[in-house]
Parts: sequence; C-alpha cells; structure tokens
Amino acid sequence: MKRTLLAIAIIINCWSPFSFATVRNVPSQYGTIQAAINASVNGDTVVIAPGVYIGNGNRDIDFSGKAITVRGANDNPNDCVINCTGTEDEPHNGFNFTYGEGGNSILEAITIRGGYGYGGGIFISSSNPVINNCIICDNLVPEGCGGGIYNTYGSPIINKCIIRNNSGGWGAGIFNCGGSATISNCAILNNTGTIGCGAAIYNYSYSNANIRNCTISGNIMQGESVICGAYNNGVSPTMSNCIIWGNVASALIHGPMTVTYSNMQGGYSGVGNINENPLFSAGGYHLTEFSPCVNVGNPNYQAEPGETDLDGNLRVLYGQIDMGAYEFVQITPGDIDADGDVDFVDYAVFASRWMYQDCAEPNWCSGADLNKNGSVDLYDLGKFVEYWLYGTLP
Repeated sequence: MKRTLLAIAIIINCWSPFSFATVRNVPSQYGTIQAAINASVNGDTVVIAPGVYIGNGNRDIDFSGKAITVRGANDNPNDCVINCTGTEDEPHNGFNFTYGEGGNSILEAITIRGGYGYGGGIFISSSNPVINNCIICDNLVPEGCGGGIYNTYGSPIINKCIIRNNSGGWGAGIFNCGGSATISNCAILNNTGTIGCGAAIYNYSYSNANIRNCTISGNIMQGESVICGAYNNGVSPTMSNCIIWGNVASALIHGPMTVTYSNMQGGYSGVGNINENPLFSAGGYHLTEFSPCVNVGNPNYQAEPGETDLDGNLRVLYGQIDMGAYEFVQITPGDIDADGDVDFVDYAVFASRWMYQDCAEPNWCSGADLNKNGSVDLYDLGKFVEYWLYGTLP
C-alpha cells in the first residue's frame, strides 16, 4: 500500500504545471513573441534570439496572466530590441501585464523602444511582475502618464534596468498609481516631463514605492520636480542609497517622501543624506575613486544573496554599500571611464589631457594622471600602453 501511494504521489508531482517546463525559441520555433507566449504554459521560458523585432505579435505583447519567463537569449538587453514603432495615429507599446501576473511572470534582458501612449514601454495594471535587466528607452506619451513604465495598483519589481530618454506629461520615466513598486539598482536618465510632475518618477494616490540603489540624472521637468510624491494620502514612498544629481527641475522632490543615505543635489532632509558632487566617471555614471558616494550608503544594508549592481558587480564590495546604481570597483590603470576595459574612449580622454600640469584631487585631470603625481607624462603613457585593450579581447 505504501508503495502504491508513493507511486501515485510521484505521478501527480510529475503532472504538476511546472514539471514539463518548455523552452520556446523565437523566431526559430515561433514567428513572433506573442505566438510563443500563447503556446506557453506556466513554468515555460520564451527565449528571443538577438535581433530587432517589429510589427504585430512583437509589440503590444501580453503575458495573459501566465507565470512564464520571457528573456533575450544573450542576457544582454542591447542584443534583443523590441521596436514598437508607435505613433499618435497608431499607438503601440511593448509589454502588458493586466491579468494579475505575479512574481513568476518575468521579463528580462530586452530593450523596449518606440512605444507611444500610456506605458509606452511597459503597461502594468493590478499585477506584480518582475522586470529585470531591461532597457526602456525612447518611448512617448505626450500629455499622459508613464512614457517608459505605467503602473496602476501593481507592485512590480523593477531591478537592474536603464530607463532613459522617455517623454511624458507625468512620470516620464515611471508612473506609479497605488501599489508598492520596488525600483532597485536602476539608472533613470535623461527623461523629459512636459506638463506636471516627476520627470523620472511620479508616485500618485496611495503609491508606496520603494526606490533604492538608483542613479537618477539628466532628467528634465518642465513642470515641478524630478520625483513626485504628491497626493499619497498619508502614504510615504521611500528612497535610500540613491544619487539624484544633474537634473533640471524646480525641485528634486515634490510631496511626501522619506529619503535616507542618498546624495541629493541641493540637499534634502534625512538620515545619512549628503549634497556633494558624485564625481561620476568621464561620460558615464560609475563612481570614481574619490567619489563621496563610495562606502557611505546605509551601514545596516543587508544585500540579498547574490545581489548585484547594474553592472553585475556584487553588492557590497568594500564593507559598506555605495550610493547609486553602480558599486565602485577598483579599476584597471587606463580604464578612465570605468567600464571594465581600456579602449579608444579612454584613449580620447587620455590624449586630450596629455602633458597637462597641476593635476590634483578630486579627478586628477579627468583620470589621465594615472600615478597621481600632478602631471600627465611619460610614466602615465607607459602605464596606459601596458594595459591597452585590456578587457576588450577574448
């Protein structure tokens, strides 16, 4: 009898919805992303080959409530691009989560661009998906909400994403209405708000968003603020370990928000907050050696097992978490832009500072004075040549 019951239990387990998870490949098996999703059952994974995807079935994509993963094949969002080609006459967006999707509905390693309308990149309603390692860019909602991501009464996890160059009336980057969105390890850059509030993020009506370990820069608000926490009806969104610097708006934050251990240009009340130039790397948003944002985040921050920053570097590297989307990493000599390799971008900076004198803290002639002796000289050139093309070759 015991053996019979055990056999029955094994059979039932084998027939569970997640037991026969299938990988469904686009476009080798399915012509469009939507076709692959339509064929999927809970537990399946849709893998999208590198390329640019346009047209019906590759835009306005609906998860249809399924607990599946949809991801780019190479885990690099630059390789897998959804171009929605939306216009005022024919609005389209990237992905939709409107059937109560939960944490097992995962979208990752995809770029979404060219959307037009509310949630031009991603539209979320009363759902809690995971958006991981995606780029949401160049989407537009001229007089509406959420050019990049529109979230109403959902609690999505948005992690390790770049949200840039989106435009909208309110919440050009991200619009939250209700729910408890988690936005972590993200770079929210160069978004433009045209009417109301929140060029980067708008938290509206009972939105209890948690924003942590993010870099928010280059956003322009023609209305009130970079981040809007207005009309929360007693609910206060939170922000920690963030950098808000180099934005254009009448205020950093409008409305109630609890901010701690963050670098806030112009200053903002809260435990551990600072107001100092973050000393980003040349042409980017990585932290340099003398950045005041290094090792000054929340001293009690406990990174989750395997948690990484936007670059994939472990949190925490040197004892205490850094502010912003990127942990400071001790860089290779000559890697002036701190992107992990020594290439022509670094050479351009080095050459532009050649033979400079009076180099000093904090940036040592834009990082070209490699030995920090006050000048860009033959020693620096020798060191630069020694590491030339480091990190660029297989």
